[in-house]
Amino acid sequence: LTVRHSDDEMGEDLEEVAMNRMATEHLAERTLILRYFGEIREEADQLVETDNPVTRLVEECQGFWTAMLVSEAAHDSKVEKRVHAARTAVLEGLEKMRGEVEALRAHPAGEERAEVAEVREKLR
Repeated sequence: LTVRHSDDEMGEDLEEVAMNRMATEHLAERTLILRYFGEIREEADQLVETDNPVTRLVEECQGFWTAMLVSEAAHDSKVEKRVHAARTAVLEGLEKMRGEVEALRAHPAGEERAEVAEVREKLR
């Protein structure tokens, strides 16, 4: 997904944002909690119509809950990127090793022994 971001000082920027679908059962639990917060706030508003401390408390809880969800999603995204980068690095390393093994197979036996020892040292 590409998002257009406008900053008064810097102008407009385009930013690529990865979006992942959350499992339905995971999302349902979170939605239910937010719905409960809304119902509690509505009940509190009906009991007292002026400045209601319960309403403010519920709104604060909703804000904290939302911030927690955003933070958790950002953390999950960061972990996913790191795992992907590690996987890519491992695959690239394996491909490099395959190339070195193939190069060793192409050399005469005497040279091969020296290079095999060198590769073994690298792997330690």
